Amino acid sequence: MDNIEIEIQVKIENNKPLLEFLEKNAEFKAEKNQIDEYFFPAHRNFLKTRPVNEWLRLRSADGIYSINYKNWHSGENGKGNYCDEYETKVEDSDKAKKIFNAINFKSIVTVNKMRKI
Repeated sequence: MDNIEIEIQVKIENNKPLLEFLEKNAEFKAEKNQIDEYFFPAHRNFLKTRPVNEWLRLRSADGIYSINYKNWHSGENGKGNYCDEYETKVEDSDKAKKIFNAINFKSIVTVNKMRKI
């Protein structure tokens, strides 16, 4: 059975009240560093569509590697309603990059982020 993940994103103008609330009412577990490298195929530019709704990502998180492909489906309002998402662990990220290179997928950006859990 596939896992279902629900993620809600909201924009806030002032994060101070939220951070204060979390400090009082939530339990800090850890920080997790994630390094995401995004690729697209030479024959199809994922960046052509705005907002970007399709990507292939190679992630490194605490020595664990994974590949993720995501394709968002938008409603009439142009906002993403749901997405097809496929993810699997990768044993060797360097070999995964060599495979991407061999089939003409190019690295376009690397994002290094720290998540608080």
